[in-house]
Amino acid sequence: MFKYVMVFGLFFNLFCGLSLSAQEVKPASDQPVVAKENLNDLLALRARLMIEANKLDSEIRKAINDKNLTSPAIEALRKKVEDLQREIIKTYTQIREEVEKLPEIKEKRTAIAQKEKQIEELTKKIDANVQ
Repeated sequence: MFKYVMVFGLFFNLFCGLSLSAQEVKPASDQPVVAKENLNDLLALRARLMIEANKLDSEIRKAINDKNLTSPAIEALRKKVEDLQREIIKTYTQIREEVEKLPEIKEKRTAIAQKEKQIEELTKKIDANVQ
């Protein structure tokens, strides 16, 4: 979520001509008024920092799969994830096999087989007329 907020803020500032809302223009009593040139510099710096933070966030997310970053605890967790993924695949396969046994699905399989047979017959007729 943080990534999307940062990216939205960056594009909003870049594509909206670095416009300011009424709240940003209105100086707070405890903050000095910032010159327009300085404000543009601050906005540009903020945009660069947002980009850098986004890149670092991306690197952190990729680090989960980086085999160079490891420890016994991390390897145990990675093995657990692999085992769970295998179990999920096995369960989906079992679900698919059970669904295939349902009468509605058997009817649809029969209808597909009939249509494929009709397609094959039409293909033969078309090929005979083309030659």
